Amino acid sequence: MRLQKIRKHIITILNDKFDDSSFYHGVSHSLDVEAACVLICENDNEISDLELELLQVAALSHDIGISEKRDGHEKLGCKIVSCFLPNFGYSIEEIEQIKKLILATKFPHNPISKLEEIICDSDLAYIGVGDYSVEAIKLKKELEEAHSCIFETELMWLKYQLDFLNNHQFFTEYAKSNFNPKKKNIILHLEQEISKE
Repeated sequence: MRLQKIRKHIITILNDKFDDSSFYHGVSHSLDVEAACVLICENDNEISDLELELLQVAALSHDIGISEKRDGHEKLGCKIVSCFLPNFGYSIEEIEQIKKLILATKFPHNPISKLEEIICDSDLAYIGVGDYSVEAIKLKKELEEAHSCIFETELMWLKYQLDFLNNHQFFTEYAKSNFNPKKKNIILHLEQEISKE
């Protein structure tokens, strides 16, 4: 019950915070990360219902601070959620766990617990599920319009993606088995495109 209420509250906040330059980060991305957390946990018998709920809350709110501050938005997000989570019945211990999960999404990922591994893999699950090219285009537009990144040529953008993917890794066994095959195909495709330039 409280998960449904907190989801609605967080989505309202995200809709208020994100502007037209948030092509990638926003409600859709947060819901995708939440769905990926659920998917990974459904395939892991060791995750409790409470742990899944805390992951879902963290997934929904992990980028809640990005509209105000790109670098270090995870810490700002922790402050924001600390203000409203008690109103939904979350204990101090549960809030601390949610904050740890939000902080774990800071890139480069360096998870130190199983739950942190799950949220890190979920944050970038678009690499292994869904339509990578659509999400990559959204991210490029956001980087260019909201963060003044300039990719002067298509080759620069291709190399940026390839570098990112080569430096990324999945952590959970589920993601390694189910997301890595698509990631490898994307890397191969990018290498082929770069060789054409």
